[in-house]
Amino acid sequence: MAEEPEPEGWLAPRRETIRSRLALVRLLRVASPALVGASVLAALVAGLLPVGLIVAGGVLSGRGASRTRSAGTPPTPTGTAST
Repeated sequence: MAEEPEPEGWLAPRRETIRSRLALVRLLRVASPALVGASVLAALVAGLLPVGLIVAGGVLSGRGASRTRSAGTPPTPTGTAST
């Protein structure tokens, strides 16, 4: 018996993606809990690390800008004439 052709368009690739992801979720039941936990933790860290680095960079640049503004002009060394 011949298989029915998949419908054309945007839905067909999504169905295949959903099938493969559900198959992966089913496989998680047979994997060791430690392995699943480590994988979830690694995915969580990999997802949050870039966001944390962007936020930390923004905070650091904000602190540098505020310190530069509050520092004022540097004192003129003695023995030099300012014009």
